[in-house]
Amino acid sequence: MTRREHVELGMIAASVGLVGVFSPWLPARLKFGQALTLACLTWLLQGGVRDAWILYQLKRRPSTAPKRRLACMCLESSAGLTGLMAGIGLSLFNLGGDLRFTTTRWVLLAGAVFALGFLLKDYVISWRPLGLRRDPDHHSIVFTWW
Repeated sequence: MTRREHVELGMIAASVGLVGVFSPWLPARLKFGQALTLACLTWLLQGGVRDAWILYQLKRRPSTAPKRRLACMCLESSAGLTGLMAGIGLSLFNLGGDLRFTTTRWVLLAGAVFALGFLLKDYVISWRPLGLRRDPDHHSIVFTWW
């Protein structure tokens, strides 16, 4: 694991701890769509902070490697945006059941979202060939549709 990944794991632990501390002020009930929207927004925010740091590092030390052109998309962003749209749709039409949240459930939700983001950060969905593949350096890819 890289130093950046160790730092991210530490930040995940701290963030989950903060969720536990502030959980008494968080809602005790949410509709499923609201919880999905919140989880996906958190997931996208985690990826956005990570990507901002990587871009900052690349600006400080530009890569001399040639850019790769691939027909693929980041799995984390694709799944996060899809879940966000589904959550917003469910919320707008008031679909889905009520979920009760205790401190433990808030901490488990935060831990699951952050862990999923950490585990899927290096994967891309490729179109040619169709499938999932691990590419830790997919920030250097110039994405194409075909």
